[in-house]
Amino acid sequence: MIALKDKRRLRVAVWDRDNGRCRYCGKVCEWSGIRVTGILCDDNFGILEHVIPTRKGGTWKIENLVLACIYCNAKKALLNGETISCEHGAIDIERFMRIAGIQL
Repeated sequence: MIALKDKRRLRVAVWDRDNGRCRYCGKVCEWSGIRVTGILCDDNFGILEHVIPTRKGGTWKIENLVLACIYCNAKKALLNGETISCEHGAIDIERFMRIAGIQL
């Protein structure tokens, strides 16, 4: 597990490296998002994304991290059959996208 301060440091480094843009679609990302029922759901929100998910052997090294908008992050997770972990536990990606109003 990685410490919160290290996650924050990595987010800043990845944000700077990727010029605040989603590496998948090129959209300009926002630093903070809007919460709906405890879930970040502004599709411009920038997420620290693992290219290779940690549960599939991916690491927290900067080479395995990219900035992704919430849409691209959710789309990738949906295509990989994953769930999103949040403060309320894991939720189904399709449910998350409906709540967030994100269309595929």
